Amino acid sequence: MVCLGQTQVPLGVFRHASGKNMTTSTDDRWLSVDEIAEYLGIKRDTVYKWIDRKHMPAHKLGSLWKFKKEEIDDWVRSGSAAHKTSDHDANCQEAE
Repeated sequence: MVCLGQTQVPLGVFRHASGKNMTTSTDDRWLSVDEIAEYLGIKRDTVYKWIDRKHMPAHKLGSLWKFKKEEIDDWVRSGSAAHKTSDHDANCQEAE
């Protein structure tokens, strides 16, 4: 619970200017690198590697990477996260 003036509001709920309580959900907001790493149970560095090597769905906003939880869930379900190497990795290894 969070106190807003004299009113206690549960976490994940915010008070709209109209005075109504509104809910927030991680499903409809942009997640940061740290949040998506925590959600997936991986390290922050792994997120950056997966963006580059496994084409993890990510959106660059200025210098920040942002993620939609639904897109990440779909990507994992599709099996793309399970691929050991991508074409990019194979090409880099051949060039060495």
